Amino acid sequence: MSGTGQREIVLLYDAEERIIDEFLYSRFARIVEGHDKLEAYAASHTKAVYCLVGNGLTLKNAVFFVLPITEEGVIDANFNLPLRYMAMHAGKVQGEDVRVASRSQCPVPWHAVHLWEPAAEDALDHLQGRILRNKLKLKTLVLDSVDSARGPHEVLEIPDTPHIGELPAENSTADNAQKLVDAFGEAGKLSLADLIRLHSDQIEQAQQRYRSELEQQQQTYLQQVRAAREEVQTLKVALRQEQDRNRRLQQMLRGDI
Repeated sequence: MSGTGQREIVLLYDAEERIIDEFLYSRFARIVEGHDKLEAYAASHTKAVYCLVGNGLTLKNAVFFVLPITEEGVIDANFNLPLRYMAMHAGKVQGEDVRVASRSQCPVPWHAVHLWEPAAEDALDHLQGRILRNKLKLKTLVLDSVDSARGPHEVLEIPDTPHIGELPAENSTADNAQKLVDAFGEAGKLSLADLIRLHSDQIEQAQQRYRSELEQQQQTYLQQVRAAREEVQTLKVALRQEQDRNRRLQQMLRGDI
């Protein structure tokens, strides 16, 4: 967990900028320190993104960087990007509530050469959709600010369910309820079932966007296939005409006509 109370994850891309791997920042730190390897990516400069994830698995910050990996599958010893700093000081994308650092907008200019620029306009949507799948089992509720007694930017601790036969103290229950309201406003009054339903709605919306994008891509592919077939047919007609012309010329040379 970062100092902001948000969850930290790192995702890797293939050459076509498709997300193919993801892990918690704790494992990424072990990889950077040489305690773990990325043998599948050996001898490559792999595109990656460092993300800060907030409440409801919402993408808050992203740093698109290049990860130099040696032939032994370890990260190059010269790799030293201040990912957390760049994430917090990155500029917001127009029309989005996300801070993004990339080659074209790097808060530390001399590190821009170690970043990359996503080609797809909907790269952030794809990234958000992947995060909502929550394969890393991230907690969905994280406090961005709480009372100074606990200190800023700490994770909200939900009390464990009492054992059978035990009753929670009324004051404790009231305090926890008030803390939820203070932290999340009206959303803090939602029941667990409502929170699950809200999260499910977010996942459904992401799935609908994915299905819509997939249908658009399929339509584009079909149009390209039709255009290619028409071009092949045109070339076949031109080839037959050229063959007929060549045959007549050969007959003329032989004196047949």
